[in-house]
Amino acid sequence: MSDATEAPIDRTLDDLADRIALLFPGFSGDPEDLDDEDARLELIRAEHATAHAPPPTEDGERMHHSLHLIVANQVLAGNPPQAWDAIQRVTRKGYNRHEALHMVAAGMSDVLASAMRGRPQPPELYLAYLDSLPQTAVRNRPAPTTRTGGTSGKPGARGRRKRR
Repeated sequence: MSDATEAPIDRTLDDLADRIALLFPGFSGDPEDLDDEDARLELIRAEHATAHAPPPTEDGERMHHSLHLIVANQVLAGNPPQAWDAIQRVTRKGYNRHEALHMVAAGMSDVLASAMRGRPQPPELYLAYLDSLPQTAVRNRPAPTTRTGGTSGKPGARGRRKRR
């Protein structure tokens, strides 16, 4: 079991119930049940078992779940506050909650990849990325779908005219 102090939940957050509901849809337990990081990871795994196809490798699946857990830990701790702000902003733009989580996770993935290559990024880069979402989502930017109230999802498609 993980030590709960590794990723504490900030119980002073006024919107903690909203954060839990977004991160763990259908969770109806006591918020104290989420103090254990392993319990959070199990909820993430359970959701992904039905949400979408798993990544092609076991390592890829483990990394995917770990990135979701990192985002959940940031949101529940309120640190950095920009993670929760970005998720709220992105969902208001028509992306669904899972797409929003993936956008934040993509930025964290870049931070981790840079650190693993021995070139850690300054924290300001990650915070700037969060502040810029959804416009500058890295990698495979999930597009809003008609299901989520978005448009065709082609980046930059809105408001652009073809040059003649």
